[in-house]
Amino acid sequence: MNILFIINTLEPGGAEVFVLRLSVALQKQGHKVYIMPMYAEKTNKEFASLFSKHTISILSRYTNPSRFNEWLFWKMNAIAYVLGKKGFYSQLRKNDAKKYYKKIIYKHSIDVINSHLKESDYFATQYIKSFIPISVVLTLHSSYNKVNYDKSNEKTAFVKQAENIFNAADYIICVAEENKFITTLFSKPCTTKIEKVYIGYEKPEEIKEAEFKIDENKCNIIMVGRGIAEKGWEIAIQSFLLVDKKIRKHVQFLLICPKTEYIQSLEEKYKTEESVIFTGYQSNTEYYFSLAQFALLPSKSESLPVSIIEELSFGIPIIATNVGEINDMIQTTHNEYAGVILKHSFNEEQIKEEIAQIIIQYISNNSILRKHSNFAKQAFEKFSMDRCVSRYEDIFLHVSSK
Repeated sequence: MNILFIINTLEPGGAEVFVLRLSVALQKQGHKVYIMPMYAEKTNKEFASLFSKHTISILSRYTNPSRFNEWLFWKMNAIAYVLGKKGFYSQLRKNDAKKYYKKIIYKHSIDVINSHLKESDYFATQYIKSFIPISVVLTLHSSYNKVNYDKSNEKTAFVKQAENIFNAADYIICVAEENKFITTLFSKPCTTKIEKVYIGYEKPEEIKEAEFKIDENKCNIIMVGRGIAEKGWEIAIQSFLLVDKKIRKHVQFLLICPKTEYIQSLEEKYKTEESVIFTGYQSNTEYYFSLAQFALLPSKSESLPVSIIEELSFGIPIIATNVGEINDMIQTTHNEYAGVILKHSFNEEQIKEEIAQIIIQYISNNSILRKHSNFAKQAFEKFSMDRCVSRYEDIFLHVSSK
């Protein structure tokens, strides 16, 4: 099959990293994969190079007509204006864009589109599908979860748009149960089948050293994610700093994320804390996972965090808030927990105290840490990449053969 993934940006977020890994796995199975980012101006060059490394073609969205067409359109617009027709240039551009996308779809013989995140879903179902007869599969991450806590007047319009997107799709894959919640707000039951398929991950056989080296002899606590405040970066830092200095002397807290403006402000604020280390974006996170004792994620909102899947594969216990699918993610089939779900998920001061106490417990009690590490490996089994790829192949084949 020839598969086109549409994604908002080529930046290292959970959805984007999954698209990369799924693309690589599908190409290994003999499929041809293409990627189209919605906002090319937000591309992280280092991350984008990983697609090229695996010979995954990156296709551009339509931006402007060719220089000749631009000249021609304005000439035609001038004639139309004289004849009393307005807005002719705009219509010519719209038609030019449609020709561009038709050329891409037919040139590469695309069998199915798989979109990730709301803007991409809208583009695929409400635009591309309106003039090209092609199957579209949505993969829901957390784009639609805002309705769970949004009380603004914009909520009704958001839900209506989501209803149109969902009903225009040929199949919907969700990565967490809470992704389905928005359908309960639709005016009518969703007509498109929705199935939960967990994100897959394949732990690399060889772990290469990262350029940003750390002290491998210390107890390493890690946190991985987007560089946004909602992830709980500062709560994690302040929790760590509540731990007695005598204990922290042998511990370091690694914050692995792109250095956004927000993260840079935190780095400046805590620059005197030698044990708090901002690594910046790292493509080789496996190096840090291989050295980590446990991980933090005191996030306010999540769906199915990819970082937790990766950490579980390395046997890393998780300390996290009870949001999204996290509670189920770190459970084994025998209902054992590969870490600790925080009791006080929405009280920041209590969260900090609770995290600090758990950090102390893990550092001072190796037997608990080892037990939770074993549970982590067991909990990871449900995130097999082979299982994930097989289900995606079945779904793609099903919708493309309609």
